[in-house]
Amino acid sequence: ILMLYGGMAFFLAMILKNGVMGFQISAATAHGMQGGIILAGTALYVFGRASKFSLLKPAEEMVYITLDENSRRSGKAAIDVVGSQVGKSLSSF
Repeated sequence: ILMLYGGMAFFLAMILKNGVMGFQISAATAHGMQGGIILAGTALYVFGRASKFSLLKPAEEMVYITLDENSRRSGKAAIDVVGSQVGKSLSSF
């Protein structure tokens, strides 16, 4: 949700940086705002990636705790291969 709202704010700010409804801003102010918007977008991206790897990966590994060693190895391989291919296919739409 944070990435959705942050991304919307980032792209709206980039689109509307030249002014809205006749309200014009100076070039220096627009340039300063653009730098701030880019830094905020970068911070949002880094936060999103950090939270993905710090929260999603441990939760993904917790699924395999109750399995024995052989089932864990084969289950991980199957899910990693099939899941990544299905994910790539679905994300291409």
